[in-house]
Amino acid sequence: MTYNKRRRRAIITVLFRFGRAVTKDEIIDALRAWDEKLVPSNPTSLGSILSRIPFVNVKSGKDGILKIASDGRKRRAPTYELDWAVIKSEEDIPYLIPKSSLYRNEMSNSFQCPECHRFRMVYEESDICLACLRKA
Repeated sequence: MTYNKRRRRAIITVLFRFGRAVTKDEIIDALRAWDEKLVPSNPTSLGSILSRIPFVNVKSGKDGILKIASDGRKRRAPTYELDWAVIKSEEDIPYLIPKSSLYRNEMSNSFQCPECHRFRMVYEESDICLACLRKA
């Protein structure tokens, strides 16, 4: 399993444990405390990984957090938060992440959802994925 696959799963778990909208810096600090190998090389790389997770919402512009830079300028940093309508508990994470981020034993229980056409792990013998169930 490549590091980005492991990172994606770890980032989702970190966002869930925060329980609120957080900046990239907060995510990087939490990943560093968890496992140094999971920290992306730079914040741009983290933004790229976050953009590939379908149930992570980005709040930017006026919804972002106001930060004061070291030179005294004010800027808005985007914040990232999970879609709480879709993910209710930490046990839901394997059912919502892409097939590429699943562990080998979980991959055998995956299928292509007929509604969203994404490969997901089977949720309680349902015909559609957990994300589609919760959005309906």
